[in-house]
Amino acid sequence: MNKHLHEPTQARFSKYEAKYGAHHSQLLSEPVLSDVLTKGYCVIPQYWSAEKCQAARQAIDSLTGNAPPTAVKLWTDELRADKRIMGSNYLMRELNLFDDAYITEVIQALYGVETLYGFSMAAKLESCEGNLGSGQGWHRDSCIEHQFKAILYLSDVDSQHGPFQYYRQSGNAQNIVEFETKTHIPVDESRLSAYESAFDLAQIDELCASEGTLIIANTRGIHRGKPIQTGTRYALTNYYWKRAIPAHIAQYLNDKNGVTEHQSESRRSSMKQN
Repeated sequence: MNKHLHEPTQARFSKYEAKYGAHHSQLLSEPVLSDVLTKGYCVIPQYWSAEKCQAARQAIDSLTGNAPPTAVKLWTDELRADKRIMGSNYLMRELNLFDDAYITEVIQALYGVETLYGFSMAAKLESCEGNLGSGQGWHRDSCIEHQFKAILYLSDVDSQHGPFQYYRQSGNAQNIVEFETKTHIPVDESRLSAYESAFDLAQIDELCASEGTLIIANTRGIHRGKPIQTGTRYALTNYYWKRAIPAHIAQYLNDKNGVTEHQSESRRSSMKQN
């Protein structure tokens, strides 16, 4: 049994934030980092060109078609609406977001480390009746530990095309404690669709945007891909961990080692958008 489960949530966060989040106060002068650390996400439009997005969509189609390459590991949900290629950065250069220097700099600053493990995931979300959207409903990627992702829309995404939805400020330590107190939803509960009636709908932001838009998000906060109602949504997502990629995820990774290290020798003092 986890020895921390009986420790008050406020105490658990106080210990964790003192050890791993103390540097965040030094990042608030940078607009991108400040947005991620306060409301939970930052949207950067036109990060990729239309041409790069088109090439990436074509690459995803080639890997997820009716006869995908047999060597490709492809995860899908039960309805085959949500198709995911984990480790796409190893398969095709058009699907490599993981080696992006600016994104790496931002994520390293948020974690406060220079070495991270992770990969790019290429995703194709297709509309069908009963789909739960990307991520299979409301959830948080972690409950106490920091978790940050970079998401790049490869197609135009409006309200009908499964946009990323985020419960504003729900990844901040104090807000998480207050949310647990108000709703009585345990902080260690990660799958949250069953509790949607307790959500404050005014706090949910729907991130509709054009192709090429980059989103940096604190996925310790509550989020989901809205169930897609029409068409197809394409995206690339970078996943990161401070330690090795968890085994339950590594088994789906298109990389023979299942462990990918991303390291830079230094972090630039200022965050400048490409």
